[in-house]
Amino acid sequence: MRTNCAAMMDVEQVSLRRADVADDAASRLAPDSLRDVEMTVTRTAVATGEQFELPASAARAGLAILVEGAACFEVEGAPVRISPGQAVLNACLDPITGSCPTGSRVIQVALPRNATQAWASECHGGARRLTRATFMLADETGLAALAGSGCESMRADAAIRTVVAALAARYGIDTACPPSRSISLARRRLDADPSRAWDLEDLARGVGVTAVTLQRGFRDCVGVTVASYAQRIRLGEARVRLMSARETRPVSAIAHAAGFASVTAFARAYQRVFGETPTRTRAESVRFPYGGHIESQ
Repeated sequence: MRTNCAAMMDVEQVSLRRADVADDAASRLAPDSLRDVEMTVTRTAVATGEQFELPASAARAGLAILVEGAACFEVEGAPVRISPGQAVLNACLDPITGSCPTGSRVIQVALPRNATQAWASECHGGARRLTRATFMLADETGLAALAGSGCESMRADAAIRTVVAALAARYGIDTACPPSRSISLARRRLDADPSRAWDLEDLARGVGVTAVTLQRGFRDCVGVTVASYAQRIRLGEARVRLMSARETRPVSAIAHAAGFASVTAFARAYQRVFGETPTRTRAESVRFPYGGHIESQ
């Protein structure tokens, strides 16, 4: 295939930061919750040319956002034209061909597939996998605004959140990112019994897969290892206890109940996930037990 385009390549290592949105799923997502996810993002601005490829693989999904001009993609042998503000998400395993006349501007982003799946799982529950298909995303998604001033302005976490929201709105999340039955079942079992010391082999056997498959599925769909997820659930339970006015046990007892051998290890893990120490959580809960404030007369 002949390619004639001027391109700017920007490759950077990034990590998902806490989302600046108000919904519960976003507020639960701390940087540590996706620490096992590959977040190398390749961004290319196609300035002009006749043909270019929108690549995709088992590790990456290709996103092309038309900022200005015109673009046409060949999808399953048929031409698909998009207008400024619209986008094409190639979640297949093979590249698709695009073309744009001189003067058009297309921003290409190689989205990590596992990070996209982990965010879909975090927002919509279960353990989800991105369908291997090509999706058309409308101009109201906000992707054009993210890419409007050039590829440097697009944050990876913002792009992933916007893409998942757009897929859910247009196609339905169960169509675009259907749940993996075995991994979703394992996640539900961990959620239902957070205090249990789960054995990886037993958990995998109970949902009908091998331990290797379960571990790989958690990394791909949930963004963490099984052990990290189980720890995060226990830390969440500990946080609820620390914020409860009825909980009178010391922090050390709560740490042991959460499965930690030492208070130091518990405090370190707790602060990494929630951004504050356990004692700070307890102190703030005692100070403002109902999340309110007092105004002086």
